[in-house]
Amino acid sequence: MESAERLGIEERLKKAWREVEKGDRDARVVYQTKVWPLLLDLWKSGRKSLDAHFDLSVHTLGTSPEATILAILGIRAPKVVILHTDETEKYLEKIKKEADPKVLIPIRVEKAEVFDIYRHAKRIVTEEMDSKGRVAFDITSGTKAMTAGLAAAGFYIQALRELKDAVLPEIRVYYVDSERYSTEARRPVAGSERLVELISPFVALDELAEERARAAYKAFNFAKAAREFEELNQQAYEYEGDYRLYAQLSAAYARWLSFDFEGAQKKLSGLVQFLASPKAKAKDVKLRVHLDTLQKQLDQLNWILSLQSSCKQGRCAEDCFKQINDVKAVGGLLRTLEFLGGQAWEKQDLVMTALFYYRSLELVIQHLMARRGHNIHCFNEANLDQATREKFVELARKVFDDDPKQFDSGRYGLLGGLLFLAALDDPVVGSIAGKLKQLRALVEARNEAVLIHGYAMPSKSHVKSLKSFYHGLSKNVLTSIPRFSPVNLP
Repeated sequence: MESAERLGIEERLKKAWREVEKGDRDARVVYQTKVWPLLLDLWKSGRKSLDAHFDLSVHTLGTSPEATILAILGIRAPKVVILHTDETEKYLEKIKKEADPKVLIPIRVEKAEVFDIYRHAKRIVTEEMDSKGRVAFDITSGTKAMTAGLAAAGFYIQALRELKDAVLPEIRVYYVDSERYSTEARRPVAGSERLVELISPFVALDELAEERARAAYKAFNFAKAAREFEELNQQAYEYEGDYRLYAQLSAAYARWLSFDFEGAQKKLSGLVQFLASPKAKAKDVKLRVHLDTLQKQLDQLNWILSLQSSCKQGRCAEDCFKQINDVKAVGGLLRTLEFLGGQAWEKQDLVMTALFYYRSLELVIQHLMARRGHNIHCFNEANLDQATREKFVELARKVFDDDPKQFDSGRYGLLGGLLFLAALDDPVVGSIAGKLKQLRALVEARNEAVLIHGYAMPSKSHVKSLKSFYHGLSKNVLTSIPRFSPVNLP
């Protein structure tokens, strides 16, 4: 029924348009009385509307209000801003009646003052919208200064958003175009009108593409950087150019930091192999300045993969125990968790910071236990001498207020591991042995956290103490393991 109704509108519109082209009567009168009502119905039906959703549309208004009305109907934003002049203010009532937007905000501007347009565009997107919104700028109608100014403002704001990560809404620029023009009627053929997006010169000319990719890389948004550099590489038609290598490096880091260590190793291995080749040396590839660092990072990935592979048969397996005892295998994973924890801390993401540092602290304790010949995952008290067991009970009483039964000795996690290391007089643990009771409080807070077993948010002081405990233990363990840090792009 609906499609039949639309078809009926289009057929009637064609018939009315033929009357305009004949010119038997005043074409303007025929257009306004017969063509325009049908054209309005066609656009109101949604057939000409954009698929994209917009929260706000901004329109420059000239002496052709019909084009602005069509743009409003095609964009379908609930809030509409009209930039009008003294001369075009009289069309606002027609727009309100025929486009019928939920909210209409008229703003008077100077028709020849482009700076006026810039000022209003900036105010509109910062005051009328939040940063997660989407805004359409329509430049179909208006003076040259008005339309050029609004388009330029839209392109500039969008470039700031993409390149500088500015907290601004997304901007798109449109105008109403027509597929056919009637020389007889001296106007676009009714029904052939459509909304067309104007592509930003920053995108079309790619002047900012490399800067955008580098900005994503610098912000550690490696997945985005990989996509941007890959697009640049395809445009440059250089399979072994810098862009391809930067895309490969970004993809390796993206996979590494999402714990896809195997995928990261494949990407980085291929990159290191190429950079070490005579071909790369002959071409003087810029990224070769980081070859040594990238080789060390590849070594870390290989250590992590060795740990993962050895522990596939179970954490009590002998090969797994050997890897946990190897500071290189454990160190590669610890440096990764350190980096992620540090990034989460900078963003004030307390939940993720706590998760990364708790796991890091747990892994250090597992390694220290392994160095003393004990696998924390399948610990057996019978392997301890009487004196050590007695010391453990003594420490447990202090930590658990003279009630060691509160501590489940059948499950040796972070706190249990530290108690046994203190009982074994481990020199690394000695520096924090006096803080075990404080650590107990941190463990309990961790168990109540929203991403563990409870519903609570970790406090900043809790997370800060957790970081301090970790660095206090790891500083004497990871001296030979370089910190993970993405290399700077040349």
